[in-house]
Amino acid sequence: MRILLSVAVFCSVSLGLVRRDVSVSFVPGISTNWSEAGNVVTRLSFNVVGGYIGAVEGFELGTAFNIDRFDSRGGQVAGGLNVVGGRMRGGQVAPVNVTGQELRGAQVGCVNIAGNVGAGCQVGVVNITTDVNGAQVSCANISRNVWGVQVGNTNIASMLRGVQVGNANIAGDFRGLLLGNANITEAGSGFLLGNVNVCSELDGEALGNVSIIGDGYQAFSLWADETGIPQLGAKLGSKHIYNVFGVGLAPLADPGPRWLLAYGLGGHFPVKRRLFIDFDVTSHVTSSAEDFPLPEFVAYNFYAKVRPQLGISLGRHLSVVGGPTFSLRTYTNGPRDDRYTDFTLGFFNRRLTQFMSADVWCQGWGGLMVGIQYR
Repeated sequence: MRILLSVAVFCSVSLGLVRRDVSVSFVPGISTNWSEAGNVVTRLSFNVVGGYIGAVEGFELGTAFNIDRFDSRGGQVAGGLNVVGGRMRGGQVAPVNVTGQELRGAQVGCVNIAGNVGAGCQVGVVNITTDVNGAQVSCANISRNVWGVQVGNTNIASMLRGVQVGNANIAGDFRGLLLGNANITEAGSGFLLGNVNVCSELDGEALGNVSIIGDGYQAFSLWADETGIPQLGAKLGSKHIYNVFGVGLAPLADPGPRWLLAYGLGGHFPVKRRLFIDFDVTSHVTSSAEDFPLPEFVAYNFYAKVRPQLGISLGRHLSVVGGPTFSLRTYTNGPRDDRYTDFTLGFFNRRLTQFMSADVWCQGWGGLMVGIQYR
């Protein structure tokens, strides 16, 4: 009975549609269609202020707004608002564009809203839809499911199969690429590239300044090297790419206590069950305690270090690591400074240039580091 009733209603609506080549409206209710406007299908619709019509199969232009009760095929252009109650096949251009059901084409405006984007794109300031099979480009893109690309300041999707490019990318589940200042996802497969990457489960890799991956490489370390400064830090990242963070203090250094900050990027390579290799490049900034952390000490007391490390697991969580180090350091303490090379192999000590009435020197040396890791 319900099926027969639905067919009867559909037939009555279909039989009630009137086709006209051209429709002109001043405002809804004052038009060439009068009371029949909601059941009129036209090829061309012109609205002096705004108009309301059944459907358009061609082109519609409105100074303020266009409202189509059913579907639209072709194009809608308005100074304020475009609304299609059913499906849109073509393009909508206005500050605010709304399609109740499926959009196949494009929406261009400040705010674009669609039931779903079957094949097409939304370009504006804010784009909102349920599903996207195409592209969203705006300051804020919000969608449930995306097959394609989101480009904007903020991109939000429950499920992503494609690419997000933006300042903040948020995806519940993804397969593809997230490229942004901050990438936050629940789980996924692919690559995260950004300043900050956060993911609970990642079948892939993450590269950034800080990557917190739930099932990635997370190790807390205590180590010492040829500088004589004990350091405490962490290695955080995905399965094979990690960042190094470290801080150290030499309380008995000459001429006084000296701080050290370390940061770097490395790779983790499991060899066997209890054997692995870590290889990282780190940068270090040192300073005296009374001046720490004034920025001028970055230029005056900076060195970079290459650290190939062999790791051996002692148990489920504890490992020992060690290996040679190769360092380059710049300083402005005079023609020669051997404080970092008393127990190392010095490669060279050369004057580079003059900076703020001080000679800048470059020094290279080799050494050794050993430490323990907990993960």
